[in-house]
Amino acid sequence: MFNTFLQKEYFVESLEEVNLNDINKYSQLYNQSLYRWNKVAWPNSDTGGVYFLFAYEKNNRSNTAVYIGKASFSSSIGNRLYSHLNDFKREEHYLIWDGDGKEYVIELISSIDLDKRNRTFLASALEEFLITKMPKEINLINVTGNK
Repeated sequence: MFNTFLQKEYFVESLEEVNLNDINKYSQLYNQSLYRWNKVAWPNSDTGGVYFLFAYEKNNRSNTAVYIGKASFSSSIGNRLYSHLNDFKREEHYLIWDGDGKEYVIELISSIDLDKRNRTFLASALEEFLITKMPKEINLINVTGNK
């Protein structure tokens, strides 16, 4: 739907177009150790774009959620993921909290590379579009702006 606002030469790939077996696009997270931290391949780590942290509530595994973030101009997806996950590199799980203080365990990371065709300038717009247009059935961990 985001592409309907763009001329064809600026279209952004969707997650549906990405091969789930491509470690450059997805990283599954398991119980961690420092050894595994050093071996994890972060998806599109050297590029700008939009990234997704797919998680489940620590006390209710059936309650799944997603965090949507962006990396643009002065940052990269790898740097943003590092800032979210570094504190947990020696822990059993990578964690993130929602605005209500619920604790979520991150189990899958994905991203959309916007550097590929010089579209990094769209990162903020795509992130906010996805957050504001997220279907109500999908639990969103983050929101736009300062709350």
